[in-house]
Amino acid sequence: MTTKSRRRALDNISLDVRVAPHPGLWLDKFLKEQQEQGGEGTKAPHFQEAASTQVSPVYRDFFNAWKQTLQGVGAVTKEAKTTGRLAIGLGGESVLETSITLHRTYGVPYIPGSALKGLAARYARTRLEDSEWREGKAYKILFGDTDEAGYVTFFDALYILGSAANDHPLMMDVMTVHHPEYYQGKSKPPADWDSPTPIPFLSATGSYLIALYGDDKWVEAALQILDRALREEGIGAKTSSGYGRMDLDLDLHATADGPEGSTEVNRFRTRLESMAVKDVAGQIHSVYQDWKVLEVDLETKLQIAQIILDKLELSGRAKKLKRKKKPWFSELLAFVDTYSRE
Repeated sequence: MTTKSRRRALDNISLDVRVAPHPGLWLDKFLKEQQEQGGEGTKAPHFQEAASTQVSPVYRDFFNAWKQTLQGVGAVTKEAKTTGRLAIGLGGESVLETSITLHRTYGVPYIPGSALKGLAARYARTRLEDSEWREGKAYKILFGDTDEAGYVTFFDALYILGSAANDHPLMMDVMTVHHPEYYQGKSKPPADWDSPTPIPFLSATGSYLIALYGDDKWVEAALQILDRALREEGIGAKTSSGYGRMDLDLDLHATADGPEGSTEVNRFRTRLESMAVKDVAGQIHSVYQDWKVLEVDLETKLQIAQIILDKLELSGRAKKLKRKKKPWFSELLAFVDTYSRE
């Protein structure tokens, strides 16, 4: 069947995108006209129609069954919420110029487990200061190597129903190439009078179910590393433009006592260990703010306060803050001094 005859056949198919068809199928098979020259052309409305679809009702049963299965095997599940938009699989194989990772059966966006594991592994290898995480023993135990599998399994993160506005997890987006011929390697330098080329693509919003399985201590460590990586670096494409940032719900404000208190201590310790010395000045105040609103027992809060002060001391910031009489730093010192005597 030729391209023209196929498109002629598609014209006779009545498809109402408001009834939640499969967005992936729509993108791959229902583009009626391919514009050869640059510009959004017929692609923009094609992407817009895919973005206007709601999640299929049958996905609800699948998602609930999937969540029960994870709970049944003892996997730890957490919700990760996008702070902006995700561009997952933007450069993947596609009949269009851009792509997006969609569930093959249900057409909803998701984050592959391999992408989550890769992000956490790279963050641990490049950002954590402890040598055990820079391809040392801890790194190999958690993430594995070419000889042995890691202790933790990273499952695909599926879209959580109702988490996007009107349950529309796909959003219309556009990137603009200002100097197309220059980027194509042609012998033409970029100039102010070049004609920009807008390229439409789909991005994703909403929340996603992060699921990890393995030994409790290593799952906890993996979640803490993943939390930092998603907040600071983001996942997917265009992270340098702010895409891919997510907030991972690790129950920051839950009442902690006993083992749960230990979890909070480990979370703060991992967060501070992953903070490079050059980043302490710009990031330590946000750590203090998270510590201040913690609803935990006194012993746990005291221990975390001391960890923050130790980081400031090691980075050389403590003397400067004391000299400048920063109120928040003085509060930390007074808290540790007061309650460590009791």
